[in-house]
Amino acid sequence: MLKNIKAEQCVTDIKEDSKFIRDANFERCIDFMVRVIEKYSHEIEIK
Repeated sequence: MLKNIKAEQCVTDIKEDSKFIRDANFERCIDFMVRVIEKYSHEIEIK
């Protein structure tokens, strides 16, 4: 199920955009990742 989540692309977009802090997409991206982590926290192993 986690394979369908494009968190890696999300992180890549953040790294590539030096103005990401002022980008609305950044906030949506963070909100998305937070929701994913909360939803799957019992399945995710922090390394």
